[in-house]
This record gives sequence, structure tokens and C-alpha cells, in this order.
Amino acid sequence: MPINFEEALKIILENAQRLPNDNITIAKAVGRVIRDDITAEINVPPFTNSAMDGYCVRLADLENASAKNPVRLKVIEDIAAGSSSDTVLGFGQTVRIMTGAPVPIGTDAVVRQEDVDEIDDEVLISHTVKLNENIRKVGEDIPVGTTVLQSGKTITPADLGVLASLGRMYIRVSEQPRVVILATGDELISIDEPLSKGKIRSSNTHSIMGLIELYGGKAWNLGKVADDKNRIKEKLYNTQHADIVITMGGVSVGKYDVVKAALAELGVEELFWKVNIKPGKPLFFGKWDQRLVFGLPGNPVSSIVCFEQFVVPLMNKMMGKSNHTQPVIKARLRNEITKKPGLRQFFRGNFQYIDGGFEVTAFDRQGSGVLTTMSFANCFILGKEDTEVLKKGEMVEVQIRDFSMWT
Repeated sequence: MPINFEEALKIILENAQRLPNDNITIAKAVGRVIRDDITAEINVPPFTNSAMDGYCVRLADLENASAKNPVRLKVIEDIAAGSSSDTVLGFGQTVRIMTGAPVPIGTDAVVRQEDVDEIDDEVLISHTVKLNENIRKVGEDIPVGTTVLQSGKTITPADLGVLASLGRMYIRVSEQPRVVILATGDELISIDEPLSKGKIRSSNTHSIMGLIELYGGKAWNLGKVADDKNRIKEKLYNTQHADIVITMGGVSVGKYDVVKAALAELGVEELFWKVNIKPGKPLFFGKWDQRLVFGLPGNPVSSIVCFEQFVVPLMNKMMGKSNHTQPVIKARLRNEITKKPGLRQFFRGNFQYIDGGFEVTAFDRQGSGVLTTMSFANCFILGKEDTEVLKKGEMVEVQIRDFSMWT
């Protein structure tokens, strides 16, 4: 008996085991999930510095400055980035300063170099300035004691800069889920084999391998195998190193769908088979010692949908991510969609931000074998079980497939 989407996801997440920790250098940290809160032990910046190449000034000196009455200041020193100075800025004085250099005592603001007239060892300034203009105060970015990164966050390139500024060369992250995949089917050939009658190339292998890497896992490809129960068992037997085992194809009810039988003979405990979703209804999930096993449908779109809806949340929880599922927004539907009642349906589409709000368009072709529309889709339009029609113009739920797809 098929179960509903929420129940399936609940069972999967209940069986997720937290992965061990791994200490790595920040050079290898992009895409990894941090395991500790990172708290600043220093101020960033550690000293008050100039945000521009220019001249340090006191507000009192420029109080009456104007184009008709420019103020003349004497340049008493140059301060380059990386250097320091004990100078105290006095009446009628200025210091030439470079971006990032510490400002001398007495400085109220920095006037940009292009906004002054230079005459020998003096400058003319013909406008007033505001207090702290073009100055970066100590701790302006990160005050000491601030928690800058929280456990469960996926490390981005910008995070590496934050960590480097704090002097954190090593951080503790989650190990990556080890995921083994196997494509099944008499019809499958490899990417480099010539096509012959009745054969297709194993596209699922490459899509799922890519998704595993994209979402932070380590993928091992066992290749492809014919619809032969014993050969499938041989392929899967030595996968004790894996956290997750994924087969693709052979889990439906056809004469040659032998994967379920092979898994049962290997000792895999079935936790559910079939979910009321479209595409992807014949989804298998089970437990094999410490391994979790998915039997994904063989249709290319069904395989990807099931991976994104069920395997990704599992991987996220195993790694300790703060969010397990992809974000959902509301968007106005630009074309009507009809669906089969009783199923949670995932319609491929594109969303955009137009005139102050999100709008989404469903693709015309939604077949499970139309892989190109999955390639174009930046979202899924969610059709709930009790819905038969999503009307043009109504607000619908849209699941963003990946943050990098925002346009």
C-alpha cells in the first residue's frame, strides 16, 4: 500500500544517523557543513583604518570650507597600508593615507584623493565632511565575541574569508555521506558505447552522481547491471563502506523488476515501497545493517525527483545541516495545471521575480522521460494531494531546486 509524501520523508529522516566529524583546513572547506559555532576572538578590522586613498582631516578645520573658500592643509606624513604611525593630527594639518592604513590619532574623517587639489606639500579642500566619513572603525565588521558562523551552515567562499580574517586555519566539519549507486536494466549501455536497437545510454548514472557531489556527498559508481537478481546481489554485496546505497530502475511491478527481490535476499529490511507522488511512485526505502538503501525508479525525471525530495534531506540531516529540505516560496502561476487527485505532484517550471513579486510557469512537457525540462527547471511547482487544478493567476507553492539557480 503506497504511503503519502510526509510519511515517507518522516521514516527516512528518523533513520538518519549523524556522521562523524572531520578536521580540515579551510582550503578544502567550501561545500562542507560546519560542526561548531565560530566565535570571533579578535575584532575585525583589528584597528580603525581608512576606507579610501585620501587625506585624514579634522572636522574643525573644514567647518567653513567651500568652493569659494577652500581650506589649505599642510601634508605632514604619508601612511601606507601595512604601516603604522604615532602621529597626532594637529590644527591645519593632514596626512596622506592609503586604503586599509591605520588612521592617526585626531582624525575625524578621510577626504577622497580625487576630491582635493594637491599643491606641493599642501592640499586644498573645498567642502565639509561628516564625522567618520570614509573610515572603517575597529570591530566594524566583526566585534570580538560575535558568533559569525553557526553549526549546521554550509561553508561558502565568503565564509572562507571570514575564517581567514579570524585566523582560523582549521575547522571541524561533518564527514561527507558515502553514496554507492548502481544502474539496473537490460536496456542500458555506457556513455561510450554505440547505440543499437532497443538500447539507451545510462543517463541516470551521471545525473545522480552529479547530484551526490552537488549536495555534499562522495559518490561511488558500481556501473550498470542487467535485470538479473544474482548479478545485482553480486554488485551490491561489498558495499559495507557506504552510508547510502542507491539502485536505479527495477523497483516497479514489471516481470523484469527484480531489484526488490535481490535486496530482500541480501537482508535489506523494507521500510516502505511506493509513495503517492508523481513522478516517482515506485520508490523503495530500506535498512541494511548501518546502510540506508533507496531503490529509485528508472525513468530519468522520476529518479532525479526522488533523489531531490528524499535522498537530499537524508544527506542534509546526516551532515547536521540546519535545514533539511529545499526552501519553498509563493509565486503567481502563469498557466493552468491539471493533476491527478490523491498524489503529491512535482511539476517542473521556472520562476522569476517580476514587477515586485514571484511568478512561475509550468513547462508543457511533464513526462517522466523528458529529461531536458528537468535541465531547464529552476523549481518544482507543488501540487498537493487534494488538488485537481492549479488555476492560472493563483498563488502556488514553489520549491526552489538550488540556491545557485536564483536569477
